[in-house]
Amino acid sequence: LRRRTSEPFAKFPEHGFKALVPQKPVGMYNRDGYEGKTMDLRREIGRRLQAEMHRKCLNASDLVELSGLPSDSVSGYLRGSKEIRFADLKPLCAALGIPIMRLLTHSETSSVRIAYRKTRPTDRAVVAKAEDVFLWIEEFLPRFHKPPVPLPSINTVTDAHMLIAEINAFIGRLKARSPSVEYWYNTLGIALAGNRHSDPDAQRPDGLCLSDKQHTLILVNTDCPDVRLHFTLLHELWHAICDRERDIPADHLPSELYDEKLSDDIKPEFCANKFAQFWIVPFEVAENISRKLRSPSGLTPQDVEEALQDTGGSPEVLANAVYDVARYAAGSHKAYAAIRDEIRALAVSWSGRSSIRDFVASKTLELRNALEARQD
Repeated sequence: LRRRTSEPFAKFPEHGFKALVPQKPVGMYNRDGYEGKTMDLRREIGRRLQAEMHRKCLNASDLVELSGLPSDSVSGYLRGSKEIRFADLKPLCAALGIPIMRLLTHSETSSVRIAYRKTRPTDRAVVAKAEDVFLWIEEFLPRFHKPPVPLPSINTVTDAHMLIAEINAFIGRLKARSPSVEYWYNTLGIALAGNRHSDPDAQRPDGLCLSDKQHTLILVNTDCPDVRLHFTLLHELWHAICDRERDIPADHLPSELYDEKLSDDIKPEFCANKFAQFWIVPFEVAENISRKLRSPSGLTPQDVEEALQDTGGSPEVLANAVYDVARYAAGSHKAYAAIRDEIRALAVSWSGRSSIRDFVASKTLELRNALEARQD
């Protein structure tokens, strides 16, 4: 890694920047006194490898397995006691999901607020690649603006019922300004890009919110029904607004989203889901359906059809909203699966708002044009 050259930097024309990358190798001991610099470089590379390894929630054994390198080599690289071979950089960086140039040119870990936590290897690779794209283009993205309304007070709240109450109050404040998700993306300066997965076996995350202190880019999977796309846009909007000071989990644990008390790991996904859910199906609509579910006459197909047509939601989103109302407001209630199955049986086919897909397409084109204009 440490090379001596007549110029202090080597030029990388394909990237348009200069980096501390070598021209000719120099031994550890030489008359110019490079021993101390060599050790400093080893330790710095080791520090960067360890920082990224911990950030990706990996350990040294994982790095050995994913890179295919000998354990003594990986251990030496991480401790900074072994001079790294350039040929070993590629498998190490591939295991960590970062480009070699980022490891060599960035002294700090990524500023993107993502928690990799228990992310599966396949998902981790997808998220890491998206994060790298964000870091390349962030300076060309619009600046994020805070919403002109008070944010929900949820930092110390762990009770699911109280969280829902805060979220609904926040939805009310936003909708008083505008009930349009398109309005809020444009007003807050959120960049948006949609993508279809051509490979039927590819991982298909619904969406991903990438933020630093000044910019936000939301990526969504458009290979889904309109109602799901609408839900995803709202889910990621919550993250963009309310989770800027925390690392957003790149995974989710669905079985824990229905706990009465929520941990800090689960709360971001729970809140984002409830924000999208009650934005689409207002609390009062869910309350009305819940009341009819408990009445002797029961729900009718007309009740469900009117609720879906009025809200643009899906049977599943409506069932979740009704379940939450029944669980927290009504006391005794049916199981979620029973509510969902009953609503599904009464629901007519409803695809959602086609205009939301047009909005994603226009925002994607807007971002593409902005980047193409800055190809230099």
